[in-house]
Amino acid sequence: MSFQTEESLWIQVLGRLEDMLEPQVCEHWFSHVSFNGFNGERMVLSVPNEFFLSWLRERYGEVLNNAIYEVFQKEVPVDFCIQPDNNAKTEIRKDIAKPVKEFSEENVERKNHRIPAGLRLNPNYTFENFVVGHGNEFAYAAAKAVSESPGRNYNPLFIYGMTGLGKTHLMQGIGHQLLRRDSSKKVMYVTSEEFTNELIMSISEGSQSRFREKYRKVDILLIDDIHFIAEKEATQIEFFHTFNELFDQHKQIVLLSDRSPKEIRGVESRLVSRFEWGLVTDIQPPDFETRVAILKSKMMQKGYEVEDAILEYIARSVTSNVRQLEGALTGVIALMKLRGNNKITLEQAEQVVRDIEDRSNVSTITPESILRAVAESFDVRLVDLKGRCRKKQYVLPRQIGMYLCRLLIPSLSLSYIGELFGGKDHTTVLHSCERVEQELQKKGETYRMIESLLKKLKGE
Repeated sequence: MSFQTEESLWIQVLGRLEDMLEPQVCEHWFSHVSFNGFNGERMVLSVPNEFFLSWLRERYGEVLNNAIYEVFQKEVPVDFCIQPDNNAKTEIRKDIAKPVKEFSEENVERKNHRIPAGLRLNPNYTFENFVVGHGNEFAYAAAKAVSESPGRNYNPLFIYGMTGLGKTHLMQGIGHQLLRRDSSKKVMYVTSEEFTNELIMSISEGSQSRFREKYRKVDILLIDDIHFIAEKEATQIEFFHTFNELFDQHKQIVLLSDRSPKEIRGVESRLVSRFEWGLVTDIQPPDFETRVAILKSKMMQKGYEVEDAILEYIARSVTSNVRQLEGALTGVIALMKLRGNNKITLEQAEQVVRDIEDRSNVSTITPESILRAVAESFDVRLVDLKGRCRKKQYVLPRQIGMYLCRLLIPSLSLSYIGELFGGKDHTTVLHSCERVEQELQKKGETYRMIESLLKKLKGE
């Protein structure tokens, strides 16, 4: 990756920081942070002095790491170096030098309603800011209905779809709308991982009654990434009873996942059936017109103007993921600001978008796309690849499919991969991956086949 590409990614990080922080905070602090490139896998940033660095780390270190993760889609360690900047203002102004946590957790009035302390709702994730298109209009209508009559219409509401399509935006929009109507309502938003971690902590501390009180005395429970409770027996038992108690009290439950209830392996059937009690709906990638509308909406929110040709180029380049679409636009806006004249050419926009486009191709890889690609390459039927038949012609394709699933989608557990390929156990999957790795070292036919499959799956 060239320095120019790396720098365009840093510009996108700055754009994400603008979305997360108050404008005066960004201007006072991050305008004096410079990108110096990479030292191996570590990002190198320069700051004007030690005092500035100490304050930046203490107050904004976490939000910087979060912004970097959102752009690079992985954790990137950061090193700082000192390069004096004569324009840096090291005077600490208490009115703007507040840590991010204070902005998100204090009772701040936003858009005519108050966000209770501890409730992590993104102030931008409201229904007003959600662009409706053919791929999400039904999910949007269902979310609106739930916010108007919680516990009565569609309980639970289960929304699924690929990452970055706006599921979390809709879910948090429900929370905002409910608080706007009645600020006394108790809204709880967590990821399933946070739910699990809190449960583990309550067990170790002997405070399970307090844990249950927290989750079973709410008016609406919003849980993101519910599929991650798979294979977590204690979490599933606790959530089962939490679900039942809330449902019996006519309290609203909203669940998000990257797959439909029936496709979540490793979850008890009694939970899967409950996920389907209300309404199950999906969100599809936006069409071209919707992508352009999303970009124009974001431009209006940020107060910038960009030529239609640039917006249309972005919309054609980033096709499957709204988050990456907005990330590309954020990078373009950041470059405009750095140039000082708020203007940018189509060629400059292409440079910013190019890396986003590459990552967009990778992000669309799913277990199903891997299965189809392997089946086509080996000229076997999908049903045989996923079946239990042990004939020789199916063994190698299955092993390669398991290896690719583990390589390209690290979030998949070995047990889940085994379920995809005829109900194999995790030890069989591990053994298959090891066999393929051994074959790869020989640089023979298996090596060439996997190289071809990787190019096909990544759209190269």
